[in-house]
Amino acid sequence: MPNIMFEIEEVLFQISEMIDDLPNVSAAKIGLDPRAGRVFVDVDEGVIITQNAGSLDYYGGFEYVEDDSKLVFGDYTIYHSEMQDSRVANAVEYYQHNHAEDIAA
Repeated sequence: MPNIMFEIEEVLFQISEMIDDLPNVSAAKIGLDPRAGRVFVDVDEGVIITQNAGSLDYYGGFEYVEDDSKLVFGDYTIYHSEMQDSRVANAVEYYQHNHAEDIAA
């Protein structure tokens, strides 16, 4: 029988490996108050990831993102626009249109 804690730690490690490949930018680059902190952005997937959800929620208005549009894994909160949450989609679009040089890098 697998050890559940080992499996969870493995999933968290895999998530952190994938996130390390994404641009880590100031919230200002996704059109939010810079006090919202830093976020990882995946334009292709329509995803914004943070390790500081409190600041992003409070200063970035992400407390209004529907629960269907967010996942929490360990320290990571993953907001996705799959459910057409306009707050997440707008932030991803803002980044895509205003910082294409970061995406191409």
